[in-house]
Amino acid sequence: MAAADRLSRRMLRVLEEERGALLAANFAALPGLLTRKEKLLTALTQLDPAEIDPEVEVRLIRNQALLRASMEGIATARAAFAGLKAGAEFRTYDRRGNSRAVSAPRASVQHRA
Repeated sequence: MAAADRLSRRMLRVLEEERGALLAANFAALPGLLTRKEKLLTALTQLDPAEIDPEVEVRLIRNQALLRASMEGIATARAAFAGLKAGAEFRTYDRRGNSRAVSAPRASVQHRA
């Protein structure tokens, strides 16, 4: 039981670090955390599931949802920037929360005499 407690605590710490990295958009930290998480998951799967802290599963699911939301947000931002680059307008919000359209300025040639 001591091994399960120790591994569960270590996994919970890694999952909290991962959560912090996701919330801070510190994506550079994720590969190192993934390596640690994979090693701990491998060790945890060798144990009786009843011995593992149930909070581990709760936090794994939470972080998976955070990662999915981060990936969707990045994809949305990438599409918005691609649209801007192509000259299309996009919608944003002002300080009052009102939606407004913003378009890229049109390039023009200035002729001088």
